Amino acid sequence: NLPDLALCPVLIRPTLLSVRRMGPADLPAITTHFIGLNQADRELRFCQQRSDAQLAAYVHSLDFGRDPILGAFANAVLLGVCHLGWGPVLFGSAPIAELGISVDLASRGLRVGAELVNAAFVAAAERGCSDVFIYYVQHNHRMHGM
Repeated sequence: NLPDLALCPVLIRPTLLSVRRMGPADLPAITTHFIGLNQADRELRFCQQRSDAQLAAYVHSLDFGRDPILGAFANAVLLGVCHLGWGPVLFGSAPIAELGISVDLASRGLRVGAELVNAAFVAAAERGCSDVFIYYVQHNHRMHGM
């Protein structure tokens, strides 16, 4: 039985996709996700090549209390990660944020990234943030299309 489509934000062959905020208990899944990216996808996500050790260090440096780290899951499998990093608030201005996102190769084209970005924009708005920056390499056509 498929769930009622009106109740499901996204269906993935026919699995419900859920997006939720991640925490320290998700460190192994996040590490596995990033290390599972091929070299080209690592460059697209981090704007440069990253080794497995560098990715593991990055994951362990995440500040879950400060930054929303969002995960997209289907059947409890992590398909994509979105990190909304808060920038400094200057002279009483509204907060700014930088968005970083990655989606497993097999899950692209299924709106996983779109759902993560939408959830990140909601998290930014909840904090009064109206400016979200995305830095990407010139040949990242998916990000350029956003």
